Amino acid sequence: MVYTACMDEFNNIEFDAGGRPTEAWLERMYTVELHSIRKIADMVGCHPFAIHNLLKDYGIPRRAKYTPTIDKAPLEQLYVTEGLTVEEVAKRLGTNEGIVYYALSKHGIPVRNERYRKERPTREWLLEQRESGRTWEAIGKELGYGKATLHKLFVDYGIPRKQYVPVKKLLSKELLHELHVVQGLTAVRIATQYGCSHGKVSRLINEYGLNPDRPLVNTPREIPLSKEELEQLYVGQKLSRRQIGEQYQVSGSTVQRWMQAYGIPPRTGLRKGSNRTYERSAIPTTRFGNEFSATERQAILERDGLQCKMPRCACSDAWKLEVHHILPVEQGGGHDPENGITLCKKCHTKIKNRELHYVELFRQILSEEQ
Repeated sequence: MVYTACMDEFNNIEFDAGGRPTEAWLERMYTVELHSIRKIADMVGCHPFAIHNLLKDYGIPRRAKYTPTIDKAPLEQLYVTEGLTVEEVAKRLGTNEGIVYYALSKHGIPVRNERYRKERPTREWLLEQRESGRTWEAIGKELGYGKATLHKLFVDYGIPRKQYVPVKKLLSKELLHELHVVQGLTAVRIATQYGCSHGKVSRLINEYGLNPDRPLVNTPREIPLSKEELEQLYVGQKLSRRQIGEQYQVSGSTVQRWMQAYGIPPRTGLRKGSNRTYERSAIPTTRFGNEFSATERQAILERDGLQCKMPRCACSDAWKLEVHHILPVEQGGGHDPENGITLCKKCHTKIKNRELHYVELFRQILSEEQ
């Protein structure tokens, strides 16, 4: 059996004439340096089972399960308090990562996911960020922390949360006069700048009497056309709200708000592709293909009393009823009411492809009722 290895990375591997790792090298890696079988296999470039079989061939006994050689106190100090990684703890203690992982498991210390561990900010940095006036959301977004994690970090460092400052203390009458009257900022822009609600700023402006005859918040856009012009486009030319909006560079919802402001009702009618209801007056009288028209269908349904005429079936559910051609159109049948009969959907499906067998029966049923 020949094993291959990346000699550039592991150039200290000793091979025998057959291309296998030597017994001395394997015993040193496994017994002295305490590398695991999987790690040795990664070094050699083979499957762990191959190293397992090679240990048997060389007569190297398997290691017994060892007890942790690292005390809990220094392990907690390095891994938990100082926040070192497993690799850094192994280098500090002069051992390998496997022993560190085993000691963590035996001492009941939870192992972190090193791949996704974020760098812990210092207390000085957090104090500097808080003093600069940044919000918790902005600090957490920069660190990649959630609100709960960031709150725990502040508690661990003993940093008190920033106390709430009322808007009235934050914005004095002189400052609000400078911002709102002199600079011309609206309540929305002032609230965004100071991180508060624009409603509170508006009430404070009214309380101070600083309203310079202009809106406190941004007013909606004025309607650029009159009611008659909008009715002409929507009702007269049958344009959609989106088409009207494209002419004035606004959205269709904005045109809808214009219509609501002018009291223009939306057009009624079924949308394209929607299901038709059973309101017969809303169905067009046009005939589609070889089917009965809506008027003819309604006349046949009323003549038959809105009931299936198949013997031993008296279904009267309006949504299940259909109108059947007694003599199929392909055989010369017409669309007059005498050639139609009311059947429920189940009976109509039952006689499919056997319509000619029921012609005499259906005609006899209609003649007896007349």
